[in-house]
Amino acid sequence: MTAEPQFTLDLYSPDFSFFKAVPRGEAEALLREWRGLQVLPRRLRSPLFVLWETTYRCNLNCSFCYNRSPRRVSELTSREAMSLISELADTLRPFSVCVSGGEPTLRPDYLKILASLHAAGITVATITNGWTMSEELASGIASHAHTAQVSLDGPRPEVHDAIRGRRGAFERALNALRLLRGAGIAELSLSFVATRENIRDFPDMVDLARRYEVDRLRVQPVVPTGRGDLESVPTPEQLRWLEGFLEREVEGAAEEGLRIEYGDPAHHIRAGLLIGLTLAMNITADGHVGFTPYFPFSCGNVRRHPIHWIWTERVSKAWRHPVVRSELSKVRTVYDFYKVSGASSREPVPLDGWDEVGLGE
Repeated sequence: MTAEPQFTLDLYSPDFSFFKAVPRGEAEALLREWRGLQVLPRRLRSPLFVLWETTYRCNLNCSFCYNRSPRRVSELTSREAMSLISELADTLRPFSVCVSGGEPTLRPDYLKILASLHAAGITVATITNGWTMSEELASGIASHAHTAQVSLDGPRPEVHDAIRGRRGAFERALNALRLLRGAGIAELSLSFVATRENIRDFPDMVDLARRYEVDRLRVQPVVPTGRGDLESVPTPEQLRWLEGFLEREVEGAAEEGLRIEYGDPAHHIRAGLLIGLTLAMNITADGHVGFTPYFPFSCGNVRRHPIHWIWTERVSKAWRHPVVRSELSKVRTVYDFYKVSGASSREPVPLDGWDEVGLGE
């Protein structure tokens, strides 16, 4: 009988990431025990993490993009973005904000957004495909962000460029890694989305991460939302292979200074429903506020309500909303994501009936 891969549950990450150490099969039992012992709060006064999709403009066209970038929406203006940062800093003060997209560097005020968040005392992270990276841009990012994550979905141009829909994307991503490391970024991160076609390339991605002195390598399977389709999701056998590889490699990599993270999107959903505690908040390019980036449930819009009110009255208890519980209970594994309302279209799904949503036991 094959032993189950061992992972550590990181509860206070945006998606309950797993690392090496504790049997993953025991994680949900542990959460149930914590809930029964009432050691978890019913809700938080503010989110620990905010994912801010500042734009859906993009210079690539990824085959599995969860938010269907590139596309046009009525983006928050620069003035609205600065006002939102002031609100976040004055009322919620999250531990960190990750500036994402689309490709966030395409916003003319991108560095201003990073600088304003940093000046407000908020830890800043950002995600980029690396296409626009220059020495000047890398220096600006390193000055204001703690973490920069570059997306790379294969160790060779023919793999990455095919997935990202543009020739040259691989070399641009590697160049971004070089420039960001040279600029002195505090934490250099690399993300790899595992598909049915590229999953066996992950060992080569670990070698690449070592060569480019990456601090953190994140891997998770593609999710069948947005443009992601069910046929792209790795098979159960492939995912077991990946978990077995991680079981063998994570500890040794950590000793060399490379932290490998494995994100299970389905566990993010199951754990959220189980504990009913919102840890993270996501904000879309046009101002909708949600509690998970995987589905477009809208708890309100910053153009109509203060962000503090949206968090306190809605997002902080969103996992307990009856519509959320009904829809997300459809998700048991990563293969179920497409079943949830709005998963493919990414059109906002407004949630009503908040007055009836309590904080549970």
